[in-house]
Amino acid sequence: MSMGAFTAVADDANAMFWNPGGLAGTDFSAMSMNVGRMFSPVGPLGFVSGTYTRPFPLREASDVGVGFFVLNQAGGASKTAIAPI
Repeated sequence: MSMGAFTAVADDANAMFWNPGGLAGTDFSAMSMNVGRMFSPVGPLGFVSGTYTRPFPLREASDVGVGFFVLNQAGGASKTAIAPI
């Protein structure tokens, strides 16, 4: 299965980054935490991400959530993104 096929039906907490529309209408709360390390020609790249989503009871078929994504490059460079939905 390709990544594109999962993106089309993403309805878990990670959908906040890949397909936020997939969160609409979910009936459950979800939380996800990810930690990883990748290697690049510049040097090691580490990342940490997390999301929390839950149904929004005041409006039908809607959710509310928050997510963050932090990248750390060897040598001190760091990028942080916070994505409320």
